[in-house]
Amino acid sequence: MSTIPNPNRMKKTSTSAFRIVLLVACGFVLSAFRVTAVASTPLINLVGEDAAIVMIAHDAPKIVKSYKDGPWLEMWNDNQIKRFLAPLHAKLKSEEWDEKVKAKTGLTIEELLGLVQGDYLIALKSMPANIDKVSSEDMPLIIAAEIGDNKARVEKLIATLVSEKSASRTTDSEDYAGVTINIIKNTGKADGAENTAWAIVDKTFLLSPSKAAIISTIEAIKNGGAENAFGKSERYLRMRQRTGDAQVMYAVNFQAIYPAINDAFAKKAASGGRDAAYIDYTTLASALGFNALKDIYFGANYGTDNVTASGAITYTERRGLLSLLTFGDGSVKIPEYASADWPTVNVVNYSIPQAFTALEQLLEAINPGVSMMIQGQLESAKQGLGIDIKRDLIETLGEQIVSANILPAGVTANDTGFSEKIGVLYVISLKDARTFQNAIETLKRSSGLENHPMLVQREYLGNTITTINTGAKQVSYTIARNQLVVGIGSPTIVEFLVQNLANGTTAPLAERNDVRENFAAAPADTVSFSVQNTAFTFRLLCDAFAALPQLSEYVDSSATPSVEFFEKHFGNSYGWMTSESDGLYFTSKMFYKK
Repeated sequence: MSTIPNPNRMKKTSTSAFRIVLLVACGFVLSAFRVTAVASTPLINLVGEDAAIVMIAHDAPKIVKSYKDGPWLEMWNDNQIKRFLAPLHAKLKSEEWDEKVKAKTGLTIEELLGLVQGDYLIALKSMPANIDKVSSEDMPLIIAAEIGDNKARVEKLIATLVSEKSASRTTDSEDYAGVTINIIKNTGKADGAENTAWAIVDKTFLLSPSKAAIISTIEAIKNGGAENAFGKSERYLRMRQRTGDAQVMYAVNFQAIYPAINDAFAKKAASGGRDAAYIDYTTLASALGFNALKDIYFGANYGTDNVTASGAITYTERRGLLSLLTFGDGSVKIPEYASADWPTVNVVNYSIPQAFTALEQLLEAINPGVSMMIQGQLESAKQGLGIDIKRDLIETLGEQIVSANILPAGVTANDTGFSEKIGVLYVISLKDARTFQNAIETLKRSSGLENHPMLVQREYLGNTITTINTGAKQVSYTIARNQLVVGIGSPTIVEFLVQNLANGTTAPLAERNDVRENFAAAPADTVSFSVQNTAFTFRLLCDAFAALPQLSEYVDSSATPSVEFFEKHFGNSYGWMTSESDGLYFTSKMFYKK
């Protein structure tokens, strides 16, 4: 491990300055996308295998080219998007950015983005035990960027910024092993909070709130990498194997984070042991299975015709919350009743009965008292309602769940109030449809809902469809061909599904060429497969932004982009997931319009 140097080796000077971290760091974050040169030590090797969080950007020239060649820049500059986001641009005064940056730094945004000429790294080298109270010096966060031959330009930029005097900031510089470490101090914080250190080593720019983190990274550069470097570890190599040629990768090491979580629970336990809900905090972290989690990682590759994202949640065993991941055997099938014109479809092999059993065990481990109370309520329901909820309802469910968005008859994707008219469909396979049906009818009779005016029943193709008029949206359900069909929205979507179950669909989703091609690309043991009309999804997101009070002030809902607009730029998206003994592994692809 790196050691903290003898302070006698350091020389100090002092000048006035103000904090420059945010502007400089943002410039380096953005400029990581303009890369041509590389440093001698790969940035991924500057942190150890036990790093808590790592973000690394690779092969930025390819990212830049993909960004320019893909639809993102063109779409961003389109007048329709500009009109939709006009309130946001007005609040941010984005049209003034270039002028303000030029006045502040002496560089245009384009020139600022060109300062970094190599990879970019952000890493939390370890997880502090008291992260909510940790000082800046004890925060082992490091930002590193390969700047190639731009050392003089970066130093000039920082000199320009620090030339603006600030009464609450001073700058010290210290020499360590031939490298100048610059420290910006907040003189208004006696405890050292909000200090920032930076240095340039060879062709690598370093930034951190912690001088110790800068020093250990300098040593890693001079030694050709950190001890037990993350980039050389088996964990990282497995991640790269799964994420392929990911240009950007994020990784969270839960084994490094767990001690801080457990410590927080231990402090809670020390303050009282159990709270009013009788939760034992001394065992809570373990009961939830946090110590069984290994890595959560995600990688993205920006290709010429698509964006591919791959990642995983890995673990030592499915314990605690992980025990709820009760995915069935692989080889998920796209059902024959799914129509090619459904905008979004997701099919998953998942066992609700197994998940319910796992939830019972989890509650017992976390809070035996609450678990006992719930079991008592289930027994009371059995006596009062005449059904065993677990046996007659939950355990009769099968292991295939299908969810989809459907446009009811007469509704188009560009109608006013489009999002409110969309139908949401759920289809769950049944192992014992008769028992499930009988349990539902018994439940309705026992609860007095059998003849309630809120429930409307009608026959359709030999099936009874029940619609529950909740006010905001109708909920309809039926049981047909060993499937529980639930529709939210117009009851016609349930009728549509019943018709497909009875007669088949003239245009099956599984036979669509693009679906067939991408389904074939998924592993044979896939437990989940999804298809999305990307343009449809983007339109839904725009409607959601306009509807949320926290976001509506930043968009002009009268200028919401149409589905046709997004279809000019994007094709469909596909995703799949496998469930293995050591984790869940997923891949998704978003295709551009050719």
